[in-house]
Amino acid sequence: MQNAESIPQGRERMKSIPKKAIGALGLAVVMVGCGGGLLPVWAMTDASMIETTIVESELAGAPTVVTRLEREEQLGSYAGDIPASIILRVDAACNVVGEDGAVLGALTDIYADEIAGLMIPIVEIEDEAAAEALIGLWKSEWSISDMAVMSSDAQVLANVRSELTGIRGIYDVTGQTLSDEAALYEVVRTATLSMANVVLLSEAQSEPETVAYLQGRFKTVWTQLDEASEGDIFSVQNVVASGTYGIVCEDYRDVYAAYREYPERAVSRISLNIAHRGLPMTTAENSVAGAQAAVDAGASHIEIDVQFSKDGVPIIMHDGTIDRTTNGTGTVSEMTLEELGQYQITKTYGGAEVPPQPIPTFEDFLKAFDGTGVVIVCEIKTSDTDVLPAIAAAVEEYDFWDQLVFISFDLNMLAAAHEQLPQVPTAALPNFRRVDFDANVVRYNAMNTVVDATIGDMGDKDYYDSMMKDRGYMSFFWTYGAGQDCVAAMASGVYGLTNNAASAFGERVGALAGVEGQTMEKLVRGARVRIRIKSYAGDESEVNGTIFNFRDCGDYAEVIAAYTEAEDVLFTRAFRVDYAKADVPAGGGENNTGLIIGCCVGGAVVLAAIGVGIFFAVKKKNSRKS
Repeated sequence: MQNAESIPQGRERMKSIPKKAIGALGLAVVMVGCGGGLLPVWAMTDASMIETTIVESELAGAPTVVTRLEREEQLGSYAGDIPASIILRVDAACNVVGEDGAVLGALTDIYADEIAGLMIPIVEIEDEAAAEALIGLWKSEWSISDMAVMSSDAQVLANVRSELTGIRGIYDVTGQTLSDEAALYEVVRTATLSMANVVLLSEAQSEPETVAYLQGRFKTVWTQLDEASEGDIFSVQNVVASGTYGIVCEDYRDVYAAYREYPERAVSRISLNIAHRGLPMTTAENSVAGAQAAVDAGASHIEIDVQFSKDGVPIIMHDGTIDRTTNGTGTVSEMTLEELGQYQITKTYGGAEVPPQPIPTFEDFLKAFDGTGVVIVCEIKTSDTDVLPAIAAAVEEYDFWDQLVFISFDLNMLAAAHEQLPQVPTAALPNFRRVDFDANVVRYNAMNTVVDATIGDMGDKDYYDSMMKDRGYMSFFWTYGAGQDCVAAMASGVYGLTNNAASAFGERVGALAGVEGQTMEKLVRGARVRIRIKSYAGDESEVNGTIFNFRDCGDYAEVIAAYTEAEDVLFTRAFRVDYAKADVPAGGGENNTGLIIGCCVGGAVVLAAIGVGIFFAVKKKNSRKS
């Protein structure tokens, strides 16, 4: 793994580029505000977004599909349901090279002849020579704005992103060993330092817990299908059940075929429960006690608001004054910590009286949730970037780096946070509209930030789910009020739900898996199978699921099961079910794609998969819908 501390932060590299050189390249210079002044950003004049293909499916939140150009015979074949993106591996001469190292053509020629206007190019670079060649080409004649660069070398990736700030970054960790949370956080840290918001995992690495960890820290996960899984619908559906946001493969048409097999109300991933100011409707707003109550009810993230006292202490308070939520009055920035300590939070978000709680500091939250795995989503309310060192000092004291993300409406603050705390992921809070994203995407890329949009602009959700998803942006929205709104959003595929009703998630399914050790005489789609569910609040139980798909493995089968809850259908990863009799037809009969198990709870269906996704040594294309 690269030493993330050695990765340059890009700003020094940017400062060395003469402005006259920028102008000579036919680029516009956009100035992003920062604590130290305005910062030049590469803003391409061809900033129009490629209209990617939208493939109809009942699967909400279906992962974006990415292909690789590996062989000459792939050229000229892209038509119909084509992938959103294509990976082009280049050498030091900016030629595209295939799987055997053979040159397939010049990058510019292949782009112009095969890709332009159809797919988003992702340029894969393996060494510094290829990086320098790409930078030179881009600056001289090939300034494509809607593209990404990918590398397994964090230093190389950082070098390209520091020079070409307006494009996107993808960090390939398929060759790494991700053995524990420390290794996973190192991926988050290194990706952020390298200015990458997408992390590419292997199929074996893409366990649901791994995917949830990375995406819960605002790093979008894509999954590379194993060679043995290419063309295998069962394997695709098992990867979908990991919660990944993208599937990278060569046989992309089989991915779309797998998507079309899903039933109505199918959802590809379990949502993040982001508690807005704790449980603000029933407990003291922005209090430690309210936040803890939200965590006990099933929140994975706590969103808090940071103001600063007169003596420079980070204080958790949404408003600039303490008037609305406490038993006192006054402006936070004009009161010392000692003065603020004389008052208590006595009201909810809605103004109801509740048992009083102390006005907490930022440090109080770090102390309360250190080591718990709960992620603090910290909204910095002030526009004064000079406050960042105080936040950094507290985070350093508690070594809280792995449990923190920054959000802000102020792009200047996000730019400063990226510069001063470059290992912390960030999200912009725009009043989302399509035109805003199109206009600001190069600035988001330059700050390596993601987008957390208001539900007031949910009319653009289709755009969010297609155009933005295809570019590595997850669906984060705020702020959902009632539990019913949260349920509906989950069913529509929204991943990150900042909400005022975190307790409404409590009894809903937050994780599910197949039950090992079962035996069945015959496997058919729709048959019942036992699955284990775990609620957001942590309660576990066994229930019936329905077989969605299965794969025959001789004396046992791997099964993917479905579970129906409320308004959505969730799916398990593959698990093993043994045959009760030896005379079961090989391949599971005419339909050997798998079993689907359905369970009805409150009128909803959730899908689960049997088999743990590690038994892939079977023939290709063995799971087709009959």
